[in-house]
Amino acid sequence: MPDLYETDFYAWTREQAELLPAGKLPAADVAHIAEEIESMGRSERNQLAPDHPRAAPPHRPRARPEPGPRCRS
Repeated sequence: MPDLYETDFYAWTREQAELLPAGKLPAADVAHIAEEIESMGRSERNQLAPDHPRAAPPHRPRARPEPGPRCRS
C-alpha cells in the first residue's frame, strides 16, 4: 500500500512539519526527510553560479568592498 509520501506529498510535508517540532521523531518519516533535504541541497548547489564561493566557512565572513570613491585606471 502506498504511503502518504507517495500519494500526497503536500499532506506528507504538513504531517512531518507537525511531528518534528513536537519531538515525535520516532513517528517521523526520517528516511524520506533525509532524502528531501539531500535533494534540496543538490538543487541549490546546481543553481549557484560557477564562481560562487559556496564553501566559505560560516565563521569567516566573506570580504565586502568598502564604500568609498572608485578609482579609474
